[in-house]
Amino acid sequence: MIRRLVTFSFLFILAVFNWVESDGASPLQDTLRIIVLQGDRGLNSTETRSETLFVVQVQDTNGPLAGARVTFKAPAAAGASGMFPNAATMITVTTDPSGIAEAKGFRPNNVAGPFDVTVTVENSRATATIAQMNIGPKGGSGKKWIAVILGAAGAGAALSLATGQKSSSPASVPSSPTCPPSCAIQAGASTVGPPG
Repeated sequence: MIRRLVTFSFLFILAVFNWVESDGASPLQDTLRIIVLQGDRGLNSTETRSETLFVVQVQDTNGPLAGARVTFKAPAAAGASGMFPNAATMITVTTDPSGIAEAKGFRPNNVAGPFDVTVTVENSRATATIAQMNIGPKGGSGKKWIAVILGAAGAGAALSLATGQKSSSPASVPSSPTCPPSCAIQAGASTVGPPG
């Protein structure tokens, strides 16, 4: 009898603990948001490989959230990306009293092209994306990416113009004036000479 009571008590405590743990994480997951303050649409030189700073603010329903653990993660695969200190593709920092988290020391790699740094908060579904672009040396592949972006924008504008012309009414073409047969232009040889 005592053994059953102990087993039942243990299972009850375990169930309550799991319920409290899952219930405690739920409100945090549903109320947090990440606001990107610095670093979005940043351009990085693959030649100088200067440091880039990423800054976000974490907020809940009451405003800025202090003490939240924020992870910044760059792509690990080959291609355009970069590294945080200690050759890491991710870094975790804690928000200050204003809810601000700063990821310092990110350096781009030497591959030109676009990539995203993903931002997440521990025990939360909140995410944000910081878009970055590595630009190569002058005349190199960095220019190619700029040309691709500008070309795509130009193609979109041209398509928009073309679509706009198709939807507008066709221009009216003036009809040629009627002329009696005597004024019709005839093909033939012409001679040029002194005035007569």
